[in-house]
Amino acid sequence: MGPHKTSDNSFFFRRHTIYEGPPAERMSCVVGDLNNDGVPEFVISTRIPEQLHWFGRTGSGDWEPRLMDDTFSSISVGGVLVDLTGNGRLDLIASTSDRGNYVYWWVRRDVFRLPANRTHDLLLADIDGDGRPDIYVGEMGLTDWPLAQQRIFLSRGDRMEEHIIDAGVGTHEAQVIELDGRE
Repeated sequence: MGPHKTSDNSFFFRRHTIYEGPPAERMSCVVGDLNNDGVPEFVISTRIPEQLHWFGRTGSGDWEPRLMDDTFSSISVGGVLVDLTGNGRLDLIASTSDRGNYVYWWVRRDVFRLPANRTHDLLLADIDGDGRPDIYVGEMGLTDWPLAQQRIFLSRGDRMEEHIIDAGVGTHEAQVIELDGRE
Protein backbone atom coordinates (compact mmCIF):
# COMPACT_ATOMS: atom_id res chain seq x y z
CA MET A 1 0.00 0.00 0.00
CA GLY A 2 1.46 3.30 -1.07
CA PRO A 3 0.69 6.85 -0.09
CA HIS A 4 -2.90 7.99 0.21
CA LYS A 5 -4.08 11.41 -0.91
CA THR A 6 -6.15 13.43 1.54
CA SER A 7 -8.85 16.00 0.73
CA ASP A 8 -6.28 18.83 0.94
CA ASN A 9 -4.03 17.03 -1.62
CA SER A 10 -1.38 16.10 0.95
CA PHE A 11 -0.13 12.54 1.32
CA PHE A 12 0.14 10.19 4.23
CA PHE A 13 1.43 6.65 4.52
CA ARG A 14 -0.07 3.80 6.49
CA ARG A 15 2.42 1.63 8.31
CA HIS A 16 2.08 -2.13 7.83
CA THR A 17 4.06 -4.64 9.86
CA ILE A 18 5.24 -7.30 7.43
CA TYR A 19 7.56 -9.15 9.77
CA GLU A 20 8.18 -9.23 13.50
CA GLY A 21 11.00 -11.28 14.94
CA PRO A 22 14.75 -11.75 15.02
CA PRO A 23 17.33 -10.53 14.27
CA ALA A 24 17.05 -7.42 16.42
CA GLU A 25 19.45 -4.67 15.33
CA ARG A 26 18.70 -4.02 11.66
CA MET A 27 21.08 -1.64 9.89
CA SER A 28 20.08 -1.44 6.22
CA CYS A 29 17.34 -2.59 3.88
CA VAL A 30 17.23 -2.91 0.10
CA VAL A 31 14.30 -3.98 -2.08
CA GLY A 32 14.25 -5.71 -5.45
CA ASP A 33 13.10 -8.77 -7.37
CA LEU A 34 15.88 -11.14 -6.30
CA ASN A 35 14.52 -14.35 -7.80
CA ASN A 36 13.05 -12.89 -11.02
CA ASP A 37 9.48 -13.91 -10.18
CA GLY A 38 8.04 -10.41 -10.64
CA VAL A 39 7.51 -9.90 -6.88
CA PRO A 40 9.88 -7.69 -4.88
CA GLU A 41 11.81 -9.21 -2.01
CA PHE A 42 14.03 -7.40 0.49
CA VAL A 43 17.40 -7.88 2.15
CA ILE A 44 18.29 -6.59 5.61
CA SER A 45 21.65 -6.48 7.30
CA THR A 46 21.98 -6.76 11.05
CA ARG A 47 24.70 -5.78 13.48
CA ILE A 48 23.85 -8.00 16.45
CA PRO A 49 24.39 -10.64 15.22
CA GLU A 50 26.31 -9.69 12.05
CA GLN A 51 24.13 -11.31 9.41
CA LEU A 52 22.47 -10.75 6.07
CA HIS A 53 18.86 -11.94 5.59
CA TRP A 54 16.77 -12.28 2.44
CA PHE A 55 13.00 -12.01 2.97
CA GLY A 56 10.73 -13.67 0.44
CA ARG A 57 6.99 -14.36 0.29
CA THR A 58 5.63 -17.75 1.20
CA GLY A 59 2.64 -19.37 -0.52
CA SER A 60 0.39 -17.95 2.21
CA GLY A 61 1.68 -14.40 1.60
CA ASP A 62 3.76 -14.17 4.78
CA TRP A 63 7.36 -12.92 4.71
CA GLU A 64 9.95 -15.58 5.53
CA PRO A 65 13.56 -14.66 6.44
CA ARG A 66 16.42 -16.72 5.05
CA LEU A 67 20.02 -16.36 6.21
CA MET A 68 22.22 -15.29 3.26
CA ASP A 69 25.55 -14.75 5.00
CA ASP A 70 27.06 -14.40 8.46
CA THR A 71 30.78 -14.38 7.61
CA PHE A 72 31.48 -10.66 7.12
CA SER A 73 32.19 -7.49 9.06
CA SER A 74 29.07 -5.58 10.00
CA ILE A 75 27.14 -3.84 7.24
CA SER A 76 26.36 -0.61 9.02
CA VAL A 77 25.12 1.64 6.24
CA GLY A 78 24.24 1.53 2.61
CA GLY A 79 23.36 -1.11 0.15
CA VAL A 80 22.03 -1.37 -3.40
CA LEU A 81 20.65 -4.08 -5.64
CA VAL A 82 21.82 -3.84 -9.24
CA ASP A 83 22.78 -6.14 -12.10
CA LEU A 84 26.47 -5.21 -12.34
CA THR A 85 27.43 -8.14 -14.55
CA GLY A 86 24.60 -7.93 -17.10
CA ASN A 87 23.42 -11.49 -16.43
CA GLY A 88 19.83 -10.46 -15.64
CA ARG A 89 20.16 -11.11 -11.89
CA LEU A 90 20.47 -8.50 -9.17
CA ASP A 91 23.77 -8.32 -7.29
CA LEU A 92 23.97 -6.93 -3.76
CA ILE A 93 26.54 -4.21 -3.01
CA ALA A 94 26.89 -3.18 0.64
CA SER A 95 29.48 -1.53 2.86
CA THR A 96 30.79 -1.49 6.39
CA SER A 97 31.24 1.70 8.36
CA ASP A 98 32.61 1.79 11.88
CA ARG A 99 33.52 -1.90 12.08
CA GLY A 100 35.60 -2.38 8.98
CA ASN A 101 36.61 -0.83 5.70
CA TYR A 102 35.04 -3.05 3.07
CA VAL A 103 32.58 -2.71 0.25
CA TYR A 104 31.12 -6.15 -0.51
CA TRP A 105 29.70 -7.52 -3.73
CA TRP A 106 27.59 -10.65 -3.42
CA VAL A 107 28.06 -13.30 -5.01
CA ARG A 108 31.72 -12.25 -5.07
CA ARG A 109 33.04 -10.99 -1.76
CA ASP A 110 35.40 -8.21 -0.75
CA VAL A 111 35.46 -6.29 -4.00
CA PHE A 112 37.66 -3.56 -2.65
CA ARG A 113 39.04 -2.47 0.66
CA LEU A 114 39.01 1.20 1.60
CA PRO A 115 41.89 2.83 3.52
CA ALA A 116 39.66 3.82 6.44
CA ASN A 117 36.48 2.69 8.12
CA ARG A 118 34.21 5.70 7.81
CA THR A 119 32.08 4.74 4.81
CA HIS A 120 28.67 6.31 5.11
CA ASP A 121 27.10 6.68 1.67
CA LEU A 122 26.91 4.09 -1.07
CA LEU A 123 25.10 5.15 -4.25
CA LEU A 124 24.55 3.74 -7.68
CA ALA A 125 24.42 5.68 -10.97
CA ASP A 126 25.79 5.55 -14.51
CA ILE A 127 28.47 8.13 -13.73
CA ASP A 128 30.53 7.82 -16.93
CA GLY A 129 27.56 7.48 -19.31
CA ASP A 130 28.49 4.05 -20.71
CA GLY A 131 25.17 2.45 -19.79
CA ARG A 132 26.58 0.40 -16.90
CA PRO A 133 25.91 1.16 -13.23
CA ASP A 134 28.83 2.65 -11.30
CA ILE A 135 29.28 3.01 -7.54
CA TYR A 136 29.89 6.14 -5.44
CA VAL A 137 31.33 5.61 -1.94
CA GLY A 138 31.48 8.56 0.46
CA GLU A 139 33.23 8.63 3.82
CA MET A 140 32.06 10.54 6.87
CA GLY A 141 34.03 13.60 7.88
CA LEU A 142 34.56 13.44 11.63
CA THR A 143 36.97 15.19 13.97
CA ASP A 144 38.83 11.90 14.43
CA TRP A 145 38.82 11.31 10.65
CA PRO A 146 39.59 14.57 8.79
CA LEU A 147 40.92 12.69 5.72
CA ALA A 148 37.52 11.61 4.38
CA GLN A 149 37.48 10.74 0.70
CA GLN A 150 34.83 10.49 -1.99
CA ARG A 151 35.35 7.72 -4.55
CA ILE A 152 33.70 6.40 -7.64
CA PHE A 153 34.13 2.86 -8.90
CA LEU A 154 33.43 2.64 -12.61
CA SER A 155 31.98 -0.67 -13.79
CA ARG A 156 34.18 -2.42 -16.32
CA GLY A 157 32.17 -5.65 -16.55
CA ASP A 158 34.05 -8.09 -14.36
CA ARG A 159 36.01 -5.46 -12.40
CA MET A 160 35.64 -2.02 -10.85
CA GLU A 161 37.98 0.90 -11.67
CA GLU A 162 38.58 3.19 -8.67
CA HIS A 163 38.87 6.99 -8.84
CA ILE A 164 39.24 9.36 -5.86
CA ILE A 165 37.18 12.42 -6.75
CA ASP A 166 37.62 14.46 -3.55
CA ALA A 167 39.57 14.32 -0.30
CA GLY A 168 39.30 16.14 3.00
CA VAL A 169 35.54 16.65 2.71
CA GLY A 170 33.17 14.23 4.41
CA THR A 171 29.63 13.35 3.40
CA HIS A 172 26.43 12.35 5.09
CA GLU A 173 23.35 11.46 3.00
CA ALA A 174 24.92 12.15 -0.41
CA GLN A 175 22.89 11.95 -3.62
CA VAL A 176 23.86 11.55 -7.27
CA ILE A 177 22.08 14.00 -9.58
CA GLU A 178 22.67 15.64 -12.98
CA LEU A 179 22.89 19.40 -12.31
CA ASP A 180 24.46 21.03 -15.36
CA GLY A 181 22.24 19.48 -18.04
CA ARG A 182 25.07 17.60 -19.75
CA GLU A 183 24.88 13.87 -20.17
